[in-house]
Amino acid sequence: MVQAQYAKHWFSGSSGYGRGESRGERSTYKGSWYYANGRYYFDLEAWDHDRDRQNTYVDFSYHDNRGWHTKRFATGGHSRWTFSYSARGGFDGFRTHIGEGTSRDFDWGTYYRHSF
Repeated sequence: MVQAQYAKHWFSGSSGYGRGESRGERSTYKGSWYYANGRYYFDLEAWDHDRDRQNTYVDFSYHDNRGWHTKRFATGGHSRWTFSYSARGGFDGFRTHIGEGTSRDFDWGTYYRHSF
């Protein structure tokens, strides 16, 4: 039996940083996606580098026939998430960004966007 090969596509980003923080203390993420059997598969990993007891948040938003939907992932150190979405509902793009801090002052990074 021959195993199917799917092209993986990569994306990444980092949070902004507040007063008194350096670039090395920013939170980072990397992810990949591929399409197979009518579904989009995602693998997302995030790291909180500054150890300041504030969480890191990754917002993953996707668009389909019903509009935009957002799922928020959180970690205090390092976490990995895998998930998938069916293409049948009109899934046609996603955007993601990362921030860290408190709900009053997340240091959000810029969005990564992809359309199909």
